[in-house]
Amino acid sequence: MVLKQTLSLLVMVLMLVMVPAVSAFGQEAASGGSDCTALREEIAVLEKTISELRDSNVMLMENLADCVEENQDLLSGLNASEGKEDPAEVSEKAKLIDTLGTVLKTEANLDFLTRLNGRDLHSLVSLLKERVP
Repeated sequence: MVLKQTLSLLVMVLMLVMVPAVSAFGQEAASGGSDCTALREEIAVLEKTISELRDSNVMLMENLADCVEENQDLLSGLNASEGKEDPAEVSEKAKLIDTLGTVLKTEANLDFLTRLNGRDLHSLVSLLKERVP
């Protein structure tokens, strides 16, 4: 009889503990459906955002490729134009270099000065004329 009472008491205690836990689990499971729906909606929004970002990335990569190509064309044009000087400027540089040789009283080859632009060469000749007697 004591065993039966003990078992009954144990069953009662278990019921008191288990019933709230099971009912709470049931509520979580019931609300889990709405949680899943919310998560599915959020996943759909994120997938759309990822798709838009991929499209934007493709567009930006195409723009970058176009810019690189344009820069290469500009560099090619710049390199081609560097070798071509205006004949009048070449003549003026030659005169300035001759003047510089006269001012310095030298027969040394001053052709390396042709790398200077006309304005810098003219400034150099003016400075040397002021300093050299």
